[in-house]
Amino acid sequence: MGTAFFGYETALEYWRAVGAGITSWHGHTDLCRVSDECNRGNEILAAFPQLGIADRAPLHVLVSEKNRAHSCSGITYHVCGQPLPEGSFSRITDHAVISSPALCLLQAAQLTKPNRCLPLLELCMEFLGGYSLCEGVPRGFMQHRPFVDREALSLFTEHLQPHTRGMLMLSNVLDLALPGSWSPRETSSFLMLTVPGVLGGYALPKPTLNHEVEFGRMERCLIDKQSLFLDLYWEESRVAFEYDGGDHLDPRRAAEDKTRRNLLSAMGYRHLVVEKTHLADARLLDQQINVLARMLGVELEQPSDEIAEARRKLRSYLFNPRHYAASPLTRPITLLPEN
Repeated sequence: MGTAFFGYETALEYWRAVGAGITSWHGHTDLCRVSDECNRGNEILAAFPQLGIADRAPLHVLVSEKNRAHSCSGITYHVCGQPLPEGSFSRITDHAVISSPALCLLQAAQLTKPNRCLPLLELCMEFLGGYSLCEGVPRGFMQHRPFVDREALSLFTEHLQPHTRGMLMLSNVLDLALPGSWSPRETSSFLMLTVPGVLGGYALPKPTLNHEVEFGRMERCLIDKQSLFLDLYWEESRVAFEYDGGDHLDPRRAAEDKTRRNLLSAMGYRHLVVEKTHLADARLLDQQINVLARMLGVELEQPSDEIAEARRKLRSYLFNPRHYAASPLTRPITLLPEN
């Protein structure tokens, strides 16, 4: 029996299961291309491990040549014959490997149309950040260490064969992404504020995500914390942006937030907070973001009708939790209940 190579949507589900802590991987292999691959349906089905998630057939399998693909129920074959950079595959069982996070993003780019790049951008933020989308947990995601860092991903793209399908799309999207997001909400806020106007964003300067503020002895006495993290932070202006969702409506949590923000104000930080009410009204959101731009020393131009409509569509897209299910790139895994 050869080795079964899994990729595309199956790899996305696998890595999200790793992020949810319900499976593990055994490190990268030295394989740089699909070869000696198993292509028989029953052997492929037997090679893929049980992940503890709701199955979404079919399994996506890589083969080296078109004639290696068969018509088999429950399996979709993808031809992947070119050599790939080192670290393109990770081993999951003795007879199965899966696309590494970097190759996973390249394969996602291959599925992306030029005018439909937002799901890929969200996926890049997820993999570079520290969370995985999954249903069956209270917040709809699990936090963990990043799957891949920016440097490793840049090296991966640099070592691809010229004109590799999806390479240009991935590079363009990575120019818009940043590492450090710890939640879908932070990703949505970041994208709304920073992507170009043609995509519906406000094209503000990129902030740091989850900037750590360390406290001295006096501050630690007041707040009983060693440090805290600012969702989005612009160092030069000492401005922080936060989005208050439903979890901030608890009275105790709200009081703690006010204490924290008052302390940060005393330390010279400035805050701008957006709430659900702002997201439901394009005019209110636009007002808040214009205030943020003034705090950053940036002047926003009056948007054209086309840009205003793009902003409305982006706001409706990013802050509707149901949008994740609309694309295979952002569709959460569903955890099965424990027996």
